[in-house]
Amino acid sequence: MTILGQHYSSSAFWGIRATGQAILRMDDSDKGAVSNTVVPHGQWQYLTVTYTAGTDRIATYYLNGDLDGSIFVSDGSASEHGNLYIGYQGRTDSGANSPFYGAISDVSLYNKVLSADEVRYLYEATK
Repeated sequence: MTILGQHYSSSAFWGIRATGQAILRMDDSDKGAVSNTVVPHGQWQYLTVTYTAGTDRIATYYLNGDLDGSIFVSDGSASEHGNLYIGYQGRTDSGANSPFYGAISDVSLYNKVLSADEVRYLYEATK
């Protein structure tokens, strides 16, 4: 299920796998960086991912304001071109690709990598 997706020359997306783990994939060649914790179903969750670009390429996951782990993103970078979709990866001839089944109440994008303290503060202010 896709939370944010960009279907352009690559298939960058952030979502939840069938296993219940969060995943961040930057392009078609990347298998994706997967979170440690399974996101519980049927209840409100505050899911955050930060991404450090450049040579580091680290995805850091937070669930309900708590650090869930960091993982190296093996390849690629999201395109700066094309549309960014909320709730699905993009459109195909047959409709929405990898739709999110559930409710998404808020999506925020920042022009910097949030610190763990900032993620915790935003979670506490939202719950």
